[in-house]
Amino acid sequence: MKQILLEMEKYMSHSYSTRELIDQESIEIYMQPIISHHEGFAIGIEAFVKGIHPRTKQVIEPNALFEKAMAEDLDMALGRLVIKKTVQVFRHIQNKNPESLLFININESMIHACEETHALKDLIEAHGISPKSVVFDIGNYENMTVEQIQTFIHQQRIFGFYISIDDIGKDYFNLDRIILFNPDIIKINHQYLAKLNNPSYSERILRHMGQIAHEMGMVVIETGIETENGLMLAFEQGAQYFQGYYIKEPVRVSEEDFVDLFDLQKGFELIRSHAKTAVIEDMRHFMNKMVMFLGQLKAESHNWPQYSMEENVSQLFAAYPSIENGWIINREGVQVSDAMINNTGFSSRNADIFKIHNKGYDYSEEDLYRFIRGGSLEVWITKPYISLLTNSICVTTSSYIQAIGEEPHILCLVFNYELFKKSHL
Repeated sequence: MKQILLEMEKYMSHSYSTRELIDQESIEIYMQPIISHHEGFAIGIEAFVKGIHPRTKQVIEPNALFEKAMAEDLDMALGRLVIKKTVQVFRHIQNKNPESLLFININESMIHACEETHALKDLIEAHGISPKSVVFDIGNYENMTVEQIQTFIHQQRIFGFYISIDDIGKDYFNLDRIILFNPDIIKINHQYLAKLNNPSYSERILRHMGQIAHEMGMVVIETGIETENGLMLAFEQGAQYFQGYYIKEPVRVSEEDFVDLFDLQKGFELIRSHAKTAVIEDMRHFMNKMVMFLGQLKAESHNWPQYSMEENVSQLFAAYPSIENGWIINREGVQVSDAMINNTGFSSRNADIFKIHNKGYDYSEEDLYRFIRGGSLEVWITKPYISLLTNSICVTTSSYIQAIGEEPHILCLVFNYELFKKSHL
């Protein structure tokens, strides 16, 4: 009997009610910055919450905290407490950083309770925070209809709040959510994409989802960056905004014990170092491989049949799919072949309006001829640019070739930058 009483006492000391926790406001707020290496500052802060056991003071993880609250039908009340404590802390942060945004996770019950939408606005404004400084993070809610979420988003936008779709890449790729909800911000989570069996597939999905969002005028944030490789991948995909433990882990903050989350000098140095290293290393490898490749083509040209220059260039498309188009100019800088387009490897949807130079065009004043003709360089390579023909990132090259029994000519080729890297690096 005594043992039973001891066990009951132990159970009672470890159990708690959500109402008790809410009444005592027994939660802690953690915040994690979202930073940009281009602008050099944190664009915002995402808030997280952990519960504190009212008696034992043990930490209660967020999932367990909200699961218990939902079971006791107090998840809405808990959500309101979290928002209240979050904006109280954020008010002090915003005083020092007026342009910062606060990212708040909105739980399902808050969206369900449409009558509470005004209450959210009133609660936030009561602490001196404008809706224009707040982003509502919307996750993947299985028990809600598209119409319910769309209604919530519409109402919050009227008040001035921003909308973010969180955890893109979780379970499914969520392209439908981007299109249906038209958020201001999407968060692509590397942790979910990294779990796919095919890494190259996940990288491709990541790149295209970000591209679609950018074209729709959305801000794209790469989250879940926990390793150096994750950060490097984000740079390779063209990310501008970053969030994750590798940059800065969530920090516990309170009104009494204020922590300056914007003291990110180390984080910025880390990101800029990676950015600079990534770009320099990428271009160095690319240029080295391109010079070697063009040298290989020059050697191959010595075996090309006489009077078949154009045919030989066309055959390059099949052998080297990264070539988008090409043409030949003579030693005087005049184009002596029509421009040939690789219609097999690329979708050149702009071919009819793209002004390709044909036979007879004078290149004598252009860099791709001048630097080669003067002997300053054996090969000439442009910086990467967007091709008007295929809308992909390309480089143009020029280098000497010499077929059997013919005078030297200059071969000009346009390469798809990404395809060349994948096939040659």
